[in-house]
Amino acid sequence: MSIWTARSVAEMTAAMQKSSKPAITRFVRKIVGLMSGSSVLDYARSQREFDNYYIEAHAFFNECDTCSLARKGRSGACCRRMKQTEYAAIESLRDDFSRLVKKLCRDLPFLPALQEELRLELGYDDYRVETPVVYNRALDEVGPKDRISFILVADNPGKKEQLAANNRYLVGQSGKLAEGFFRDRLSVDFRREVLILNKTPIHTPKTAELRRLLSLADAAGKREGEGLRKAFRESQETMAALARRLHGALGAAGNGAAGNGTVLWVSGLGELREKGLFRPWAEALGAAYKDAPPALVDRVWLFNHFSMNQFAIEVKKKADPARPLLEELGRIGRENRKRVLGW
Repeated sequence: MSIWTARSVAEMTAAMQKSSKPAITRFVRKIVGLMSGSSVLDYARSQREFDNYYIEAHAFFNECDTCSLARKGRSGACCRRMKQTEYAAIESLRDDFSRLVKKLCRDLPFLPALQEELRLELGYDDYRVETPVVYNRALDEVGPKDRISFILVADNPGKKEQLAANNRYLVGQSGKLAEGFFRDRLSVDFRREVLILNKTPIHTPKTAELRRLLSLADAAGKREGEGLRKAFRESQETMAALARRLHGALGAAGNGAAGNGTVLWVSGLGELREKGLFRPWAEALGAAYKDAPPALVDRVWLFNHFSMNQFAIEVKKKADPARPLLEELGRIGRENRKRVLGW
């Protein structure tokens, strides 16, 4: 029993008294008074009052005033600031990701014309191509005081993501579904505690239309066809390496969901299989985790897309409602990883 998993004043008091930390000892003597008086018992008589007592202790030891779980009085939400090395990993990822986007734009000067041809061919009159290769600007807003519980890897930027006013990942309908699930079912602030990457930053209105974009490049000439296919493959390999590197920096620490380390959440299964659009990403990720610590591999979870409620249907079908949701998500995600990726 730890301070943060205590379910009653008595359990919290016992856990705090067993701690060797001087600060906790002082806190026990000051607040609990070694349980010698009735005031503390009166103060924590109701569960709601105990939640307030818990949050006060949580903030005292963790300097936490932003954790969404703590604000709602959820025991077990031990939040902390990132270590310097962890934040440095995020800064490094931003730099390398930005360089990748610039390289793709430089190497693929013909890409905007191909994307416009695709848009016209498919009859999309509701938008215009504004950003052919999309960097996620939300990454620039992550600070050293933030808590990253999940690294979520989606597919590629769609209509909303590529808008110059956005240039952010998962801001369309799928993003709204994801945001609602994380907020309502996990009490996680999706825009503050989830770091979002893609398997490639190359834009198409819908993921499946990447195939048609590649075909249009082939039809345009050898330079375009070979150039786009090479860039598409290499962008996936780079994004997989970035995801693994960041997960290695954040995943081993107690910085994630329920204090068990950050989870790498991969959204979308079908295109990871043999001959799938994102098979190069899947193979690169497998190679990157080949020698990873088992505890880190254990926190790589795969799920169906949020779009068209595929993920919601999967959870409803597979999760045991009698068990904690986060535990069930871990089980389902690991089973999907082993089935789809083979590790």
